[in-house]
Parts: sequence; structure tokens; C-alpha cells
Amino acid sequence: MTRGVPQGLVLGPLLFTLYLLDFNSTQYCKYNFYVCADDLLIYLHAEPRFLYNAITKVNEDIRRVVQWASDNSLNPKKMMAMVMGTSRFINNLDYAALPRIFVSDDAISFANSIEYVEIILSNNISWDRQVSKVISKVSCSLYRLKICRQLLSTQLRSRLISALIFLVDYCYPDGYHEWIEFACSARIKHLHAFYI
Repeated sequence: MTRGVPQGLVLGPLLFTLYLLDFNSTQYCKYNFYVCADDLLIYLHAEPRFLYNAITKVNEDIRRVVQWASDNSLNPKKMMAMVMGTSRFINNLDYAALPRIFVSDDAISFANSIEYVEIILSNNISWDRQVSKVISKVSCSLYRLKICRQLLSTQLRSRLISALIFLVDYCYPDGYHEWIEFACSARIKHLHAFYI
């Protein structure tokens, strides 16, 4: 394949997957392609004491990925880097002393959070920002329903509200919705009661 695929093409994800079949550019890191978009996430698990060595390995793999992208006429952009760990580990981490991660000759700064496939990943492995984002989206939709409350029966309104609130069970991976339910069950119950 030597040309691009028009955006929105039904065969786009399949053609993109075929385009990526020869990708084996990482030696140390694991990788994940989000096939519906052209996103690549590479990651490497390391114990805290081996963090410096892990960053060196990530840099080696990034050099390979950039070379593969160049060979395949792809332009790597929107690069971000993040070190993840417990809050205690992250708070004690001296970012200034860490080796930099480089893409070509550009140093990438470390982020506190990254949005990947509509999920916010935080460096301290907290779901607070993601939960707030979901609650905010649901609240906006619920407010629109509240404006139309005279046009809908109580039964239909209750079903729509429940569908919006418990859509989290459907949209997020196993185990994630249980955490959201635990983390914000009081907020969800309040929203449900308020908008019915």
C-alpha cells in the first residue's frame, strides 16, 4: 500500500491492519495499536529500581518505531510519555533526574495523564479524572432530558436516565464499571433521583 485511505472508509480499519502486519519494531516494549485510529501505545513494565534502564530500553524501541514509520511514510506526532506507579512512588520521583525520552531529536516531557481511546490514564493509577469525565458527560445528557421532562412520561424518563447512568456497565471493560460504581455510587444515585 503506497497511498492513504480516505477517512471514514468502511474498509479503513482492515486496510490499516494489513498495513501494520510487518510491524515488529519493538524489542523490549509491548505495544498496542488502536486500529480504528492510527494510535500506537508502547509500554514497558519495570520495577522502580530499574526505571533508568527501562527508559533506555524505551528510547531504543522508539528509535526502531520512528525508523519503521519513516520507512512506511508515516509521521509520528502527538508523542507523550508517562511514568506510572503508586501515588507514593510518583510523589517521590525526581523527574528532573530521570533520563529524557526522545523521539528523533525531540525530548518528550513526562505527562501526569494521557487520554487513550477515550480513557484517561493517570500516572498515579487513579481513575478520579476518568470518573469525573464520565459523570460530566452523563450530567450534560441528563440536563437535556430534564429540560424535556414535560414531554416524556415518568416511566420513559426513568428508563432513559437509567440507560444513561448504567451505560458505564456496557462501555467499559470488566472490572472497571464495578470500580466506578463503588467510587461514585452516591453521585450516581443523586443524579438518578434528581433528574427523575
